Amino acid sequence: MKPTGTVLAAFVVGLLLGALVTGWLVPATTAIGGADGAPPYSYSTSTASDVDAVLAGPGGWLHEITVADGVAVTGNGTVVHQADEEVQLTVTRTAPGSYELAFETVPATTTAKSPDGPVASTVTWGVTLPTDYESVRITVDGTEIRQVENDGATTPRLLGLPHPLG
Repeated sequence: MKPTGTVLAAFVVGLLLGALVTGWLVPATTAIGGADGAPPYSYSTSTASDVDAVLAGPGGWLHEITVADGVAVTGNGTVVHQADEEVQLTVTRTAPGSYELAFETVPATTTAKSPDGPVASTVTWGVTLPTDYESVRITVDGTEIRQVENDGATTPRLLGLPHPLG
């Protein structure tokens, strides 16, 4: 039995949708970091002008779990800042075994009309640290908000973060 044009087209569409769903056609998030001993990491932000609504939601968190070649650290937190600013995250190794997740508000690079008053940016991040890391320091505009020590456990750990972060 010879496939008809409709059956062949359906097969091709199904193949393309399958590739899209599995990520074959969607570019992966670009990992940042790796220089000067900094681990690779990625982050994304979303910003809302209704600060009260964002802060009425759940607070921030940090989750860590041992994976094959390190400790996966993921998190979510909100930073309140001026509308003409945006939030950037940098992960650095500050000393052997010590790392910093530094959230910084910087002038916005977009030209969209900004609302008057403050806005809230929710940042979601992921980083893989070596299994023998000693500590992670979390800062917002240079102010420490939490320090996490490696407890050496291989079980998952979920820690609360201030809401908002800063």
